[in-house]
Amino acid sequence: FTPVVFLIVLYLLVTVYYMNVFPAGIIINGHYCTGLSTKQVDALLQKDGENYSFTIHSADKEDETVFAEDIDYQCSFQEQLNALLENQHPILWGYYLLAHQNVDLDGKVSFDHQKVIDFVKSSSTYQDAVQRKNPTVKIVKTDDGYVLRDDTIHAIDTEILVNEALKRVALAERQMDTTEAVFEKKYQESANMKETKALFEKIDSAQSVLIKYCMDGSELTIGKNEIAGFLETDQKGNFVLDDLGDLTISQNAVYNYTQKISD
Repeated sequence: FTPVVFLIVLYLLVTVYYMNVFPAGIIINGHYCTGLSTKQVDALLQKDGENYSFTIHSADKEDETVFAEDIDYQCSFQEQLNALLENQHPILWGYYLLAHQNVDLDGKVSFDHQKVIDFVKSSSTYQDAVQRKNPTVKIVKTDDGYVLRDDTIHAIDTEILVNEALKRVALAERQMDTTEAVFEKKYQESANMKETKALFEKIDSAQSVLIKYCMDGSELTIGKNEIAGFLETDQKGNFVLDDLGDLTISQNAVYNYTQKISD
């Protein structure tokens, strides 16, 4: 055999070797898969799926996570690997060795749908959304004056929450951020809600006024909470309005406060 013939025979022998395995220089999902069969690569990639987890993230709660074994999560790449191998040309193994192939496969995901649904429904995000099915808008007194507590803001649609979780696990996504607009539930504002919001605008405008009290050369800034206490309310806690619908000031509250700071 001449050296040229020897090299040709050697090249053809290597070509035969690569007929049922992946050729040289191929990387699949970050794994070097040269000389491996589709079954071997599938087993290798499935190990990555064993580390799969899915997390529900919300703005005001701790993240909640479910793991692959909890939902019978599996990801098979066999069909895609078979198709990939069929499109390889063993005779070109020399070219592949020099050019390199970097392939990303998604795989075929399977999991227990009911277990994912149970996970979502047991989450604090879902439970909180259920409790807010009949949202209210009300004015609440705090240490920093009055605030508007609006349950319709950032309310979550529980049906969308479940469906999105199923869709995202099927796509092998690892997180669901419930602050995304897709999860927001739209409520139609009632007349009472509109009235409450309009009243709060008046309250917030009044309690946000900057008042400075000067006495004996010293200056005292009256805070939002104190000003809120000046607003007159009846025995039921409802705000007392004048004939024009404006808030009224409790003279007793103002007098008691001035007496207090004078002592």
